[in-house]
Amino acid sequence: MPTAEEISRMTVQDVMARWPATVQLFQQLHIVCPGCPISPFCTVQDAAVLHRLESLSLSVYQLVSQLTERLTD
Repeated sequence: MPTAEEISRMTVQDVMARWPATVQLFQQLHIVCPGCPISPFCTVQDAAVLHRLESLSLSVYQLVSQLTERLTD
């Protein structure tokens, strides 16, 4: 399980590919990372700064944690 720091350094595209449920999180936060042409190059931290959502990295980490817990149950 990656740490929050590791997730913040992953590209948005990698996060969405590895954990597809995160697409819904990005949409709920009203950011258009899904389908964005720079998502292959933009890290989660970059997206948080660009969209002024400092808690985005933590939110993604929390979602990934929940998904991982369900997968290991």
